[in-house]
Amino acid sequence: MLPEPPLSAPREKTLIDVEVLDFGPLYEQAVEHYLSLQPERRGWSAEKRGRLVIRTECRWGRINLEDHSLYVLNETGEGPREPLSATTKAYVALFAEMPPLGNDPGFFEAKPFCKVPLDVHLATALRAIGIVALEDFIRAKIPEMEAAYQEWRTVLQQARARILAARARQPSGAATKADTHTRLRG
Repeated sequence: MLPEPPLSAPREKTLIDVEVLDFGPLYEQAVEHYLSLQPERRGWSAEKRGRLVIRTECRWGRINLEDHSLYVLNETGEGPREPLSATTKAYVALFAEMPPLGNDPGFFEAKPFCKVPLDVHLATALRAIGIVALEDFIRAKIPEMEAAYQEWRTVLQQARARILAARARQPSGAATKADTHTRLRG
């Protein structure tokens, strides 16, 4: 019997929450785009169209530090390491799959059929379907993702420190609108 691999130490609590995003409305729009890529798909029956599944490679989330500081990342740690802006966007890869039914073998596409720019407006408009701590959101036990987690932790803790320093410089009692939108605990 092989010895058990050593358990990795639990990640340090960051007190940073990630809002998990619901891409449902985006998937609905992507169906029409996917069907338009090959003319024969337009002739698919309603049943076959109904089996078409649009998905991302993994979950995506947002971290809203204040009104003008919105970060997005996925479970593998991908995403811009700076707040979304007019020039900073994330790109979400969309994949198509269809479960088999009867004589139709279905399919599972390994390559994305498109990449959707996730800008500050779309990231804000998407509904959150849950909240997960940063240390639990980015996948663990894979060296590349551990490195991504450490990098995100540093980036976001530095951003939080800048926010707290700016608050400390404000006259006492001068709360800002951003104070009510900060998604940091602690």
